[in-house]
Order: sequence, then C-alpha cells, then structure tokens
Amino acid sequence: MLIPHDFYSEKKWCPKCRNYVPYLVSLEKCYCARCGHPVTLFSEEDKKKFKKALEKKRTINRAS
Repeated sequence: MLIPHDFYSEKKWCPKCRNYVPYLVSLEKCYCARCGHPVTLFSEEDKKKFKKALEKKRTINRAS
C-alpha cells in the first residue's frame, strides 16, 4: 500500500542549523525554511551510513 505524500513533514539537512529542517524548493536548489541556507538530502554522517548500507546490500546480493 502506498503512503500518501506529505510535503509538510518532509525534511532535509541544513548544515547551518545542524538539523533536519523543513525546506523551500527552487528550480536549482532547496533552501532551509528557517535560515535560508542551501540544504542537502543527508548530513555527512547519515550519507556515510547510507552508502555503507548500500554496499553491504550489494555484497549480499552478489553472493546470492
């Protein structure tokens, strides 16, 4: 079952606020709704964890 998209609860990482925050979307970038700084999908720490999890899954799938 698909979960309905909830724009108001989506958050991205703001390096200036050092937190996941609501954001505003423009054609080229997304910006923090609190301070206006450009945001990213993940913090650096979460990006590393995500990449490790993907690599682990790839390794498991290759072994199968």
